[in-house]
Amino acid sequence: MSKIDISRRYFSILSARLIAVISAAGLLNWSTNPHNTNVSEIQNTLLKEHFKNIRSANLIGEKYIHQYGVNASEVEMRQQVFSGLSAYSTVAFSDHISRKVKQDFKDENMVNVDGYLLSKTEIDLCALCFYIS
Repeated sequence: MSKIDISRRYFSILSARLIAVISAAGLLNWSTNPHNTNVSEIQNTLLKEHFKNIRSANLIGEKYIHQYGVNASEVEMRQQVFSGLSAYSTVAFSDHISRKVKQDFKDENMVNVDGYLLSKTEIDLCALCFYIS
């Protein structure tokens, strides 16, 4: 068996390209079929990894839905949360959510749930957690 010798830089470039191709394939599949079970499972995993305590997110989401009489479906909530996401990775998702939350604060797009002032993006994440639980 021969040994393959590549530099760290070249390995990093290859790894980044491979991740980009895999992510693009996932996005292409999602854009052609947004109800794809595999994508939903990936999205659910990203949501669960985003929260340290998913039960708290579920409770906040439930209170928001009942307090404001939210009629959005799970599919609509997914579209709100994941629209504009460039890749299905933990880092990309965290960056995506951070940008949306900052924009919500800038635009004063806030929601009061049980005395807690949350951005619309944060509350959408919690409502989606409630839907998938």
